[in-house]
Amino acid sequence: MRRELAYPRVSGMTTDNERELGQLTGLVAMRVGIAVPDWVLRCVQRGVANGTARAGGYWTMGAERSRVLYRNAELEGWKAAEEVESKVMELLAVVEDLRPVPPRVLGVLQEAVAYPAGVLRQERVPQARRDRLAIKLYPDDVYNIAPRSLAELHPMMPELLASWEEARSAVVREGYRA
Repeated sequence: MRRELAYPRVSGMTTDNERELGQLTGLVAMRVGIAVPDWVLRCVQRGVANGTARAGGYWTMGAERSRVLYRNAELEGWKAAEEVESKVMELLAVVEDLRPVPPRVLGVLQEAVAYPAGVLRQERVPQARRDRLAIKLYPDDVYNIAPRSLAELHPMMPELLASWEEARSAVVREGYRA
Protein backbone atom coordinates (compact mmCIF):
# COMPACT_ATOMS: atom_id res chain seq x y z
CA MET A 1 0.00 0.00 0.00
CA ARG A 2 2.12 2.90 -1.28
CA ARG A 3 0.75 6.40 -0.89
CA GLU A 4 2.09 9.79 -1.76
CA LEU A 5 2.69 12.31 0.98
CA ALA A 6 -0.13 14.82 1.22
CA TYR A 7 1.63 18.11 1.81
CA PRO A 8 2.18 21.10 -0.45
CA ARG A 9 5.53 21.26 -2.21
CA VAL A 10 7.39 24.55 -2.23
CA SER A 11 8.64 24.01 -5.77
CA GLY A 12 7.80 21.58 -8.53
CA MET A 13 10.92 19.53 -7.71
CA THR A 14 11.22 16.93 -4.99
CA THR A 15 14.18 17.55 -2.70
CA ASP A 16 16.45 14.93 -1.19
CA ASN A 17 14.85 15.54 2.20
CA GLU A 18 11.36 14.99 0.76
CA ARG A 19 12.50 11.78 -0.92
CA GLU A 20 14.02 10.54 2.34
CA LEU A 21 10.82 11.41 4.23
CA GLY A 22 8.76 9.57 1.62
CA GLN A 23 10.96 6.48 1.90
CA LEU A 24 10.80 6.53 5.69
CA THR A 25 7.03 6.98 5.58
CA GLY A 26 6.71 3.91 3.39
CA LEU A 27 9.08 1.98 5.62
CA VAL A 28 7.18 2.88 8.80
CA ALA A 29 3.84 1.92 7.22
CA MET A 30 5.24 -1.35 5.91
CA ARG A 31 6.82 -2.23 9.27
CA VAL A 32 3.55 -1.48 11.07
CA GLY A 33 1.56 -3.60 8.62
CA ILE A 34 3.96 -6.50 9.06
CA ALA A 35 4.26 -6.24 12.85
CA VAL A 36 0.62 -5.78 13.89
CA PRO A 37 -0.61 -9.37 13.27
CA ASP A 38 2.16 -10.82 15.47
CA TRP A 39 1.54 -8.11 18.06
CA VAL A 40 -2.16 -9.04 18.22
CA LEU A 41 -1.21 -12.70 18.69
CA ARG A 42 1.22 -11.77 21.50
CA CYS A 43 -1.53 -9.67 23.13
CA VAL A 44 -3.90 -12.65 23.06
CA GLN A 45 -1.22 -14.90 24.55
CA ARG A 46 -0.55 -12.34 27.29
CA GLY A 47 -4.30 -11.96 27.89
CA VAL A 48 -4.67 -15.73 28.33
CA ALA A 49 -1.71 -15.78 30.74
CA ASN A 50 -3.11 -12.80 32.70
CA GLY A 51 -6.58 -14.36 32.87
CA THR A 52 -5.19 -17.71 33.98
CA ALA A 53 -3.15 -15.99 36.69
CA ARG A 54 -6.23 -14.10 37.87
CA ALA A 55 -8.15 -17.36 38.12
CA GLY A 56 -5.36 -18.83 40.22
CA GLY A 57 -4.58 -21.43 37.58
CA TYR A 58 -8.08 -22.93 37.78
CA TRP A 59 -9.12 -21.65 34.37
CA THR A 60 -7.87 -23.62 31.39
CA MET A 61 -8.87 -24.12 27.82
CA GLY A 62 -8.72 -27.34 25.90
CA ALA A 63 -6.62 -27.95 22.81
CA GLU A 64 -9.48 -27.40 20.35
CA ARG A 65 -10.61 -24.20 22.05
CA SER A 66 -7.00 -23.01 22.09
CA ARG A 67 -6.66 -23.62 18.33
CA VAL A 68 -9.86 -21.66 17.69
CA LEU A 69 -8.64 -18.81 19.91
CA TYR A 70 -5.31 -18.49 18.10
CA ARG A 71 -6.88 -18.86 14.66
CA ASN A 72 -9.27 -16.03 15.53
CA ALA A 73 -6.34 -14.00 16.87
CA GLU A 74 -4.53 -14.40 13.56
CA LEU A 75 -7.58 -13.28 11.58
CA GLU A 76 -8.13 -10.29 13.84
CA GLY A 77 -4.43 -9.47 13.57
CA TRP A 78 -4.73 -9.01 9.82
CA LYS A 79 -7.84 -6.87 10.22
CA ALA A 80 -6.05 -4.76 12.81
CA ALA A 81 -3.03 -4.42 10.52
CA GLU A 82 -5.13 -2.79 7.81
CA GLU A 83 -6.71 -0.32 10.21
CA VAL A 84 -3.54 0.54 12.12
CA GLU A 85 -1.44 0.91 8.96
CA SER A 86 -4.07 3.21 7.46
CA LYS A 87 -4.26 5.38 10.58
CA VAL A 88 -0.47 5.58 10.87
CA MET A 89 -0.25 6.64 7.21
CA GLU A 90 -2.78 9.40 7.91
CA LEU A 91 -0.65 10.62 10.83
CA LEU A 92 2.54 10.58 8.77
CA ALA A 93 0.97 12.29 5.76
CA VAL A 94 0.47 15.59 7.61
CA VAL A 95 4.03 16.87 7.79
CA GLU A 96 3.12 20.33 9.09
CA ASP A 97 1.52 18.93 12.25
CA LEU A 98 4.50 19.34 14.55
CA ARG A 99 3.12 17.32 17.46
CA PRO A 100 5.38 14.33 18.11
CA VAL A 101 4.28 11.30 16.13
CA PRO A 102 5.47 8.44 18.39
CA PRO A 103 2.90 9.13 21.16
CA ARG A 104 0.15 9.41 18.56
CA VAL A 105 1.19 6.10 16.95
CA LEU A 106 1.18 4.54 20.42
CA GLY A 107 -2.37 5.90 20.84
CA VAL A 108 -3.42 4.19 17.60
CA LEU A 109 -2.01 0.91 18.95
CA GLN A 110 -3.78 1.36 22.26
CA GLU A 111 -7.06 1.79 20.37
CA ALA A 112 -6.28 -1.35 18.35
CA VAL A 113 -6.25 -3.39 21.58
CA ALA A 114 -9.96 -3.84 20.83
CA TYR A 115 -8.97 -6.54 18.31
CA PRO A 116 -7.17 -8.93 20.67
CA ALA A 117 -9.56 -8.03 23.51
CA GLY A 118 -12.48 -9.04 21.29
CA VAL A 119 -10.90 -12.45 20.68
CA LEU A 120 -10.33 -12.92 24.42
CA ARG A 121 -13.87 -11.79 25.26
CA GLN A 122 -15.37 -14.14 22.66
CA GLU A 123 -13.57 -17.10 24.26
CA ARG A 124 -14.59 -15.93 27.74
CA VAL A 125 -11.02 -15.58 28.98
CA PRO A 126 -11.08 -14.21 32.55
CA GLN A 127 -10.16 -10.55 32.90
CA ALA A 128 -6.74 -9.70 34.31
CA ARG A 129 -5.98 -8.44 37.78
CA ARG A 130 -4.96 -4.79 37.46
CA ASP A 131 -3.69 -2.19 39.89
CA ARG A 132 -5.34 1.21 40.39
CA LEU A 133 -2.93 3.02 38.09
CA ALA A 134 -3.56 0.60 35.21
CA ILE A 135 -7.30 0.96 35.74
CA LYS A 136 -7.02 4.76 35.75
CA LEU A 137 -4.73 4.99 32.71
CA TYR A 138 -6.38 2.25 30.63
CA PRO A 139 -9.95 1.80 31.89
CA ASP A 140 -11.05 -0.33 28.92
CA ASP A 141 -7.99 -2.61 28.98
CA VAL A 142 -9.56 -5.35 31.12
CA TYR A 143 -7.00 -7.94 29.95
CA ASN A 144 -4.01 -5.69 30.76
CA ILE A 145 -2.61 -5.98 27.24
CA ALA A 146 -2.43 -2.35 26.05
CA PRO A 147 1.06 -1.47 24.80
CA ARG A 148 3.06 0.81 27.07
CA SER A 149 5.71 1.51 24.41
CA LEU A 150 6.20 1.30 20.66
CA ALA A 151 8.88 -1.34 21.20
CA GLU A 152 6.06 -3.76 22.07
CA LEU A 153 4.95 -3.55 18.45
CA HIS A 154 8.46 -4.00 17.09
CA PRO A 155 11.84 -3.39 18.78
CA MET A 156 12.99 -1.06 15.98
CA MET A 157 9.80 1.06 15.90
CA PRO A 158 11.00 3.80 18.31
CA GLU A 159 14.23 4.25 16.34
CA LEU A 160 12.41 4.18 13.00
CA LEU A 161 9.93 6.85 14.12
CA ALA A 162 12.79 8.98 15.51
CA SER A 163 14.40 8.85 12.05
CA TRP A 164 11.07 9.82 10.51
CA GLU A 165 10.81 12.79 12.92
CA GLU A 166 14.30 13.97 11.89
CA ALA A 167 13.41 13.70 8.20
CA ARG A 168 10.17 15.58 8.79
CA SER A 169 12.06 18.36 10.60
CA ALA A 170 14.43 18.70 7.65
CA VAL A 171 11.52 19.00 5.21
CA VAL A 172 9.73 21.55 7.38
CA ARG A 173 12.90 23.63 7.85
CA GLU A 174 13.48 23.47 4.10
CA GLY A 175 9.96 24.76 3.49
CA TYR A 176 10.49 27.74 5.78
CA ARG A 177 13.73 28.69 3.99
CA ALA A 178 12.12 28.73 0.56
